[in-house]
Amino acid sequence: GGMKEAWQQHSEDVKRVRKDANADARREVDALSAQLTEVRSERDALLSSEGEARAAVEGLRATASELRSERDALIASTKASRSELDALCKQLEGIRGERDALPGNQSAAASEREPPPNH
Repeated sequence: GGMKEAWQQHSEDVKRVRKDANADARREVDALSAQLTEVRSERDALLSSEGEARAAVEGLRATASELRSERDALIASTKASRSELDALCKQLEGIRGERDALPGNQSAAASEREPPPNH
């Protein structure tokens, strides 16, 4: 019954090879899934850091635009103050002109000062 023994041996070999092949395949799958997990977590970390970076950039942009609008407001108020100041100066000049134009004002202004010494 050498033939039967040989066949049995062969079928056992086949079983063992299949088992080994399955084990190898399983190991490969495990390794791949581990790699995949690693890659996924790396990608997630990258995405979150990218998100953080984006948020930081957005924050900076927002701050910059806030600062810009503040600056614009300051410039506008400065301009307004300047034009108010100009108006006030003009009014003051007008008032001075009116005062100087009043009759007898020159003599009054002169008499307020020390009279020049007579020689």
